[in-house]
Amino acid sequence: MQKPSNTSNYGPGFLLRIPSASSRGISCGISCVISLAAALFAGSVQAHQIWLEQDGKNAALYFGEFRSNLHEVSPGILDKLSQPTARLLTSNGVSPVALEKKKNDYSVAALPQKGQSLIVEDLDYPVREAHGELGLSGKMLWRPAARFVPDLGARDAKLMLDIVPTGAANTFSVVWNGAPVPGAKIEVIAMSGWSREFTADEKGSVHAPLPWRGRYVLLTHHTEKTPGEQDGKPYDFITYTSTLSFELHKGEKSPLVPALAAPNG
Repeated sequence: MQKPSNTSNYGPGFLLRIPSASSRGISCGISCVISLAAALFAGSVQAHQIWLEQDGKNAALYFGEFRSNLHEVSPGILDKLSQPTARLLTSNGVSPVALEKKKNDYSVAALPQKGQSLIVEDLDYPVREAHGELGLSGKMLWRPAARFVPDLGARDAKLMLDIVPTGAANTFSVVWNGAPVPGAKIEVIAMSGWSREFTADEKGSVHAPLPWRGRYVLLTHHTEKTPGEQDGKPYDFITYTSTLSFELHKGEKSPLVPALAAPNG
């Protein structure tokens, strides 16, 4: 049986900690300040994820931090997404879906119905230097992906790293390359910013409390420490970050949602 960890709002998506130079007794000039700022910026981007939301009339893809109500914008960090592609999964098969970049998000030209899923992935995010986030250092190839479901009926995995409802109440499966992942870490985040990390059982399943009405995002990561090259740029490992998002219409009233955070610029 999986158990929640003792993490608070700082879950697996935010692992970079850089103390101030003064707290370490270091004299820091302008070059040091720039280096610290660059490391913090790089860490903040890798703490990000992509996720999907649907309000009944429109669907949108966001890039930022769901827990902090942070939506990156264009011009800005939203432009870091290279070529996200969307697909609609139905009982009749898989259909491509158009995405259009806006100032605050990508609009998605599809509204999945009961039993369907909307998935997005970006396979062309540029290679970048990791500075300790997720406990990793070196040249990272990042593969963000997202799935939205309008209901929690059972789904088959489709993404390389996927989180899917199992059909059992509040139970989800983490799947890597088509196989469940025992011991996988999964973070459950409510729209109020509440979050809790769980560990999957021996079948790769997690039973998560979902006490409130409103939106939820489930988040997981997987790293393959296999070096390679993309667009002529070498990397040391590939980190996959995937989300599953949905909205519940039953439960207790949600705590207040935090105000929109200022985007990185």
